[in-house]
Amino acid sequence: MTQRTFMKKFRAIAGKFYWHVNHRGRLRGFLKGSNKAVEYCPLTALARIETGKIYQTFQISNAGFDIRFDDYGNVTTAADYFFKDSVNPQLRRSLLKATRPKGAEIPV
Repeated sequence: MTQRTFMKKFRAIAGKFYWHVNHRGRLRGFLKGSNKAVEYCPLTALARIETGKIYQTFQISNAGFDIRFDDYGNVTTAADYFFKDSVNPQLRRSLLKATRPKGAEIPV
């Protein structure tokens, strides 16, 4: 799976979660209608919807995702806002935009 394919799939499932940016700048979500307080990143959210199982970010390959290592790193870095100097700003904005209701302001 490429970064582009991931974003297409993520946009399709993002509305199934309540998303927020935590105090560390990390994009996280909770599955709507779930009675479990599990926080998901964009990768683990997609894995949850596609497989019905809960995975940690480092376990994504167990979910059957054939995502290239570089793309995995780019998505994780953009979602976690970790190593801010190496974050792809366009990908970060795309992730934030996919998680916001239509017309909502996108934080920088």
